[in-house]
Amino acid sequence: MEPGYWIGLQGLLHGFYAWLLRRMPTERQRLLAVTILAGGLCGLAAVAFHLSIMGLEALLIDRANAAPGLAGCG
Repeated sequence: MEPGYWIGLQGLLHGFYAWLLRRMPTERQRLLAVTILAGGLCGLAAVAFHLSIMGLEALLIDRANAAPGLAGCG
């Protein structure tokens, strides 16, 4: 192989590496992505908590209120 081939290959590799570095997100972009992800997960956790409270209310409290013998209590 001739030396010019390796210089061209190194230049191609250097160009690819420079292109890849330009495509990498900045620190601000990564922080924004993490913030959006954390907000979305917290929102989903809040909805899941709300739904579980509603389910427990239907399971326990509504059943207790419908039990016989509680007329006039409360």
